[in-house]
Amino acid sequence: DTFVITASETPKPIPAWVWATLIAFFGWAAYYLITSFLPPETVLVPAP
Repeated sequence: DTFVITASETPKPIPAWVWATLIAFFGWAAYYLITSFLPPETVLVPAP
C-alpha cells in the first residue's frame, strides 16, 4: 500500500470570503497606523 494524499491532487482556490477578510484587515491596519502615528492636526481637518 502507498500513502496518497487526495487533496493535493485537486487544489482548490482560496475562497472569496478569505480575500474579503484580508482586504478588510489590511485596510483597517493601514487606517490604524496612519491615524496613530501622525499628529492629530494632520489627520483631522481643522475647524474653520
